[in-house]
Amino acid sequence: MKNTLSNFIALLLLLNPGCNPGKKKNIDNMDQSFTVFENTFLDAYWKQYPSLSIYAGYGKYYDQLVIPDSTSFASNIAFSGNWIDSLNKIDYSQLNGNNKISFNIILNRLKLIFGIMLFSKFRNGMPVSIT
Repeated sequence: MKNTLSNFIALLLLLNPGCNPGKKKNIDNMDQSFTVFENTFLDAYWKQYPSLSIYAGYGKYYDQLVIPDSTSFASNIAFSGNWIDSLNKIDYSQLNGNNKISFNIILNRLKLIFGIMLFSKFRNGMPVSIT
């Protein structure tokens, strides 16, 4: 009787989707992967926009200020497009609440930069090509 009851409880725990330890492990792995992505992105962001890093008090790229010209505009558009593509490869539904907020902040910032750069090129009469 005792053995049957314990087998029944073990079976219920395995079949209950809310108690599936594999799913929890997958979510934890996605959160850890996103944390690595977030740190990598932030360093690349400060490197791409060193004047913003100075404003934020991040001193790693003080000596690499960018002169705004057509090359830097193209670089900024490519930067935003590439990171948006990388961000879209992440399974948003698997992230915890804090990482979902970070995901949305990063995505909104990249879309803003992408839109501003394309608008600036259009307004200044430069040919606009999205690659």
